[in-house]
Amino acid sequence: MKMEFFGDTYDVIKQSFLQWLNDFGKWVVHPMFSENVTAEDAENYSSLLGARVISTEILIGNTNRSIYFRAAVNCIDHLFLDPDIGIRINDNNGMNKQSYIFIKELISIASRSPELLTLVFDQSFDRRYEREQLEEKLSILNSNGIYSKAYVSHTKFILVSCNRSLLENAISTVLRKSRLPSARFI
Repeated sequence: MKMEFFGDTYDVIKQSFLQWLNDFGKWVVHPMFSENVTAEDAENYSSLLGARVISTEILIGNTNRSIYFRAAVNCIDHLFLDPDIGIRINDNNGMNKQSYIFIKELISIASRSPELLTLVFDQSFDRRYEREQLEEKLSILNSNGIYSKAYVSHTKFILVSCNRSLLENAISTVLRKSRLPSARFI
């Protein structure tokens, strides 16, 4: 999350998804800040999303990522992860690592409890192949015991859980509350 984009249309959609999912309990956010933020910035971001920020640590290229994501792995609430760009399948390219959560990190976080949901902002696509790339991410998650659905639009999200029933109920709730067409989810 970069504060220069705070309040953009992506943030409005993030807010909407969290509101549609609030029937499932308390939501918190790990903003994955990639630059210094003030306490006021973090509070404004939290207020806009309606979710408490669990970490204001900054993610940079040489950050120890297992320590950085400790707050997410230990989180006892539903969690929204907000990387600058999104989910990357592998980390073999060292460029711009602070803009992504790697899929193995997401698997670790999503495995924390079968009673919890994790929502991830994901814009990490080549627009020409976005559906195939989304399906590849979903397949990797599924093969690791993480059930997932992707919201496909200009703004994309992946909702995950290690509990299939919980995930299906969450998607049904989003569809009912939002009135979005079910074809937007894969």
